[in-house]
Amino acid sequence: MPAVEVKDPVEFGLMRARARVLSAERPSVAVSAFGANVAAGRDGDDNRYGLALALGETGQVARALEIADELGKRHPNQANIQLLAGRLRMLSGDHDTGLAILERTLQRYPRYAPAILGYAEGLMTAGRPEEARQVLLAREQALGTQLQTFNLLAQAARESGNMAEASYQMANFLHRRGDAGLALAQLDAGLRLPDLEEKQRARLLAKRREVRDALPDNWRPLEERNR
Repeated sequence: MPAVEVKDPVEFGLMRARARVLSAERPSVAVSAFGANVAAGRDGDDNRYGLALALGETGQVARALEIADELGKRHPNQANIQLLAGRLRMLSGDHDTGLAILERTLQRYPRYAPAILGYAEGLMTAGRPEEARQVLLAREQALGTQLQTFNLLAQAARESGNMAEASYQMANFLHRRGDAGLALAQLDAGLRLPDLEEKQRARLLAKRREVRDALPDNWRPLEERNR
């Protein structure tokens, strides 16, 4: 089999390390594995990134930050390293620095979905859900391609007190995830909200028709099938 050229070996190594952390049985297992690699002298960017990511997942934020900050100085324009550093700053409680890093990364890579989602999540953590919602809605690159976007939009709307919008976006999330029945239930809950504006009702009904039309004619909710 011919060798495949890797255009960005740093990016490739980071994504491979990230996949190992996310697929580990527990984050602590990944900490042990990457820690052993680094201790044995295999302390390349990929192993150090994996260790920082895993440490953050286990709550060892201070140790993770030391590594992420060092990597960030070495690779100031590497999006995923900067996103990790920003997220860890948010976890440490340093919201101002964390948001500055995340916003700067998004400005540098405005079409990169992880940067969009990372900044939106940072705004949510900082208690600014309406700003997070506007960031997501203004950037179509995140919509339709990232399931997490709809979940974040629903959470942001809910925390802003916009329950009709929360029902709509959660239905989007559930429908894209393949849970059409739960999506319909979410839309029905939204349609029962008191003081629902006509524009909101029309939007929820249109989404309900879209979800229902994609289901077989003989589909029934689970509770009806169990009667």
